[in-house]
Amino acid sequence: MRFDLKGFEPDTNNSTPGVITSCENLIPTLVGYKTAKDAADVGMDALDSDCITAAVAELLDGSRRLFAGTADKIFERSGTAWTDRSGSAYAATKDSPWEFAQFGNSTIAATAANKIQRSTGAAFADLVSIKAKHVCATKGFVIIAGTDEATYGKQDDRWWCSALNNETDWVPSIATQCTTGRLIDSPGEILAIKTLGQDLVVYKDSSIYVGRYSGPPGVWDWRLIPGRVGVASPSSILDIGNAHLFIGREDLYLFDGNYPQALNSPIKEWLYDRIDKPYMSRVTHMYDPYEALVYFFYAAGSTDGIANECLVYNHKSNKFGRFNPIYGKAADTTKFITGLNFVGKTWDGWSPGYTWDTLPIVGKTWDDWPPVTYDSHYWSASERSPAYFAKDRKIYSLTGTPYKSKFESWHVGSANEKPSSFRRIRPVYKEIPHPDAVPAHTITASLYGKPASRTDFTLRKTQDLKNGKIDVMSTAQWHYFKFDIPAGGR
Repeated sequence: MRFDLKGFEPDTNNSTPGVITSCENLIPTLVGYKTAKDAADVGMDALDSDCITAAVAELLDGSRRLFAGTADKIFERSGTAWTDRSGSAYAATKDSPWEFAQFGNSTIAATAANKIQRSTGAAFADLVSIKAKHVCATKGFVIIAGTDEATYGKQDDRWWCSALNNETDWVPSIATQCTTGRLIDSPGEILAIKTLGQDLVVYKDSSIYVGRYSGPPGVWDWRLIPGRVGVASPSSILDIGNAHLFIGREDLYLFDGNYPQALNSPIKEWLYDRIDKPYMSRVTHMYDPYEALVYFFYAAGSTDGIANECLVYNHKSNKFGRFNPIYGKAADTTKFITGLNFVGKTWDGWSPGYTWDTLPIVGKTWDDWPPVTYDSHYWSASERSPAYFAKDRKIYSLTGTPYKSKFESWHVGSANEKPSSFRRIRPVYKEIPHPDAVPAHTITASLYGKPASRTDFTLRKTQDLKNGKIDVMSTAQWHYFKFDIPAGGR
């Protein structure tokens, strides 16, 4: 009897055929599942302090600038080193992080405690004497929200937009279309302002607004979306092209500009039981557009609020999995801190684009090489690979060899108290592994069984894959199996 894997669904009844009840480093694809790739050190120097927000700014000529914002500085990548591009002393925090936007060749940076910053190729400098928590750019305007300035003071529900096609002009004028306003039809502060196509979307804790360009005098026409849905973590909002995907207080949502749709996901209860509620606002993401994979990183059972777990969602197959960069590792140096986001784009990631001549470890031994495959995006400057800053303040990309993984099956049996025999497991592959593959492809299956519903499962047999099958003869009322796939497997 063949069963297709339904996916990682810990909220679903564990006797549902095809359900994965538990997993590590198992990634959903359009046709099934695969093991996660290991995190590979891209060869950059470590920052001198923790990165709070990282961004890749793409300029009009297609060139890129990589920025890393810490609590008191903004650094830019220079080769494998970091150049301090700070214009002054800053005061960003994990709960009030840097936000970046790209306006032509100007990179705009905002954080609540400092005046808005701009860089056009060198160091950042004050753009205007306004402090803002949030920033984005669309239709020839730079838009900010959650502001603090001389005229209106500190108002967390206020937004501003610059003059048309001039990010340096912030004097209100009908002629230039620079203007400001407040969103007070619902309570609470603005937690995020994002673009969706050419529209603006503002998120509060329990409400959403859509802003559409209407020209002077109002410039932006705001519509409050019905309902009480908002965002729990501003850093979780991802533009997947035709909609925003984000984490709310009760579920994951898709918002296409009309009404937010709850995914009603089969991991909802499991996820919200695990997330540390005091650090829920710090949930962040990275995105792999090639495979439609969204990585949500969050703190679970932590004491420092640093993300130590990751849920992976394939928004095309609507299936979930998990990625764990420290699974099976003693050290915690690869704990996730923040992803690298392409500013103004709908997808995230960064690849250094090394060649044989520019590889920073040329002249060293094979053991010094990064653990990446020869066909990896790591080697191509035109490719974009999911990447993140880790706890050791270095950048890692998901371009390594497949890492060790595991998953547990649904419970196979019958509720009528009759025993059944479980004889064999035969995994189905998209591509059957070659028997001489290097490294060797090995799967170990552990079969568990119990004679009655109210008894405990016990290990019945452990067996390796051989000739494309795993023989695990056992008789019990209920069975389930665990698959362990070593590093280098598929």
